[in-house]
Amino acid sequence: MIRKTEAAGRSMRVIAATALAGLLATTAAEAQSSGTNAATDKPAATATPAAPASGGSAAADLVAKGKYLVTAADCMPCHTGPGAEAFSGGLILDTPFGGISSPNITPDKATGIGDWTEEEFYKALHNGIGKDGEYLYPAMPYTSFTKITKDDVSAIFAYLQSLEPVNAPRKPSTMSFPFNVREGLAAWDLMYFTPGTFVPDPNKSDQVNRGAYLVEGPGHCAECHTPRNLAGAMRPSDMLGGGKLMGQPYYAPDISGSLQDGVGGWSVDEIVDYLHTGADKKKGTVFGPMADVVTHSLSKLTEDDITAIAVYLKQSAAEGGDEKKLPDTTARAGSEIYLNNCAQCHQSTGLGIQGAIPPLAGNGAVTAGGPENIITAVLGGLPGQGSYGQMPAFGGQFSDQEIADVANFVRTSWGNEASANATANMVKSLREQVTPAGPASEAARGFGCPAVSDSGSQDVIPLPAKDIVQSFASVTNSEMANRIGEVLRLVKASNPGAQDADIVDELVAVYCPVVAADNDLTVAEKHARINDFVQEVDARIGLGQDTSGRTILIQVPLPQDVANQVNQAASAAKEQPGAYLGKLIQDQVKAGASDAK
Repeated sequence: MIRKTEAAGRSMRVIAATALAGLLATTAAEAQSSGTNAATDKPAATATPAAPASGGSAAADLVAKGKYLVTAADCMPCHTGPGAEAFSGGLILDTPFGGISSPNITPDKATGIGDWTEEEFYKALHNGIGKDGEYLYPAMPYTSFTKITKDDVSAIFAYLQSLEPVNAPRKPSTMSFPFNVREGLAAWDLMYFTPGTFVPDPNKSDQVNRGAYLVEGPGHCAECHTPRNLAGAMRPSDMLGGGKLMGQPYYAPDISGSLQDGVGGWSVDEIVDYLHTGADKKKGTVFGPMADVVTHSLSKLTEDDITAIAVYLKQSAAEGGDEKKLPDTTARAGSEIYLNNCAQCHQSTGLGIQGAIPPLAGNGAVTAGGPENIITAVLGGLPGQGSYGQMPAFGGQFSDQEIADVANFVRTSWGNEASANATANMVKSLREQVTPAGPASEAARGFGCPAVSDSGSQDVIPLPAKDIVQSFASVTNSEMANRIGEVLRLVKASNPGAQDADIVDELVAVYCPVVAADNDLTVAEKHARINDFVQEVDARIGLGQDTSGRTILIQVPLPQDVANQVNQAASAAKEQPGAYLGKLIQDQVKAGASDAK
């Protein structure tokens, strides 16, 4: 279940229609569907309750309700640029036709929505029409927000108006002609969008209607989890049936009630655990953009609302039925790779270790319509989530074809009946998005450099510091030592909460590709350069002495296959690799001392 959020940027869909209308529009994979035409608006329907009241005054209750709805709608990540104040805008939504900057929605009168009326705000959410009558790009998901009741829009407006005003002028968009002509959106709106407030189904329970309202309206889940036609509009016949996130290395899986491909075979409790905590002991963990959705939105909703969503999803089903697909048995080429590298954790049965290693058998992320999720996980690894350990990256170990082979093997084994549709070209394309970019990329992948994670160097390491680190390839060790202090000051100033160990990891992720690309160095010399760099950073950052008084005695470069085994074993033990090795060393030393006696 994937939606693109702040950690990895917003995935955008570009939609184009007839040249007659000069039509163009851009749809965010996180929040899009189709456009609007105010002239075809429908009357509002009965309101659906929104959020628990705060128990204070009517005004305070309205603000509290609005805050809850804004959280359910996941508004903050889209309207908060890197390093910006929350809701002050500045995030650039990238599209093949240029970028769209998200606006400031704090109550600043000059740059935000401080001088908007509630009715103007309602028209924006319900009809996709801006304050001055301009058509909004569907990057703002009014195509789903149109279903939000007017009372709930009033609460959202009240909450946003209660925020501290932030003066933050909107960054210029870079949409190219003719896509920067907003009038062209009118034709797309006319063809693909019909505004209308959510209407409860009298034949469904209050719980199902509540779940439907949250999924179809504020949560706008269909915007990512529904395939689109050539014009970028959602296909109503396959609602919630899953879809590729354009421009991103992820596939949003089927979350309909389909028993074959969706969540129809999940229990309500499993769906609730997955959405509320990001992990379920039988189904594994969320990853990629969906992990951010859980963090910023779903984890903060009431259990009653998450349960309502789960109940609704189980009873909804994309058209096409639950016909069983014949398993593709052409994917055996990846079996040896799997058994030698993956089975230690995920087991030869694909069942994983309950509560520690996610299962691959019956895992919706594995059996989604496209293989993007499994490929991305193999290339770049996955962070730990809840009780589940970290998965190491294997992008530097295997070729594009080998990764395609193992992805196809996993997708067609242990009863998994997905298509063996991963290809070497697909892996190559995704590799460029997951692993370090730039001229040193190929060398870095061959050398086994770590990929930069979603929370990696582009966020932790500011550009000035990154430039300095990349210049170290041409300086002496003494010059490097002098400048590392400057790098650390820049990094810590921009990330006051970052852990020292994380900073070291991210600096290595920046430095390693540069060293790997130096053809004048042997492999041994490259490893020595990186080891010298790590030792120097450790010495400067204060990792030479643990805060508990324990001495960091040794630093030993490990072969890549050994490092991978350490990472896997530490992950299975639910520990960080350093702590895991430390315990092993202590146990061995104690055992040796005992034998000596």
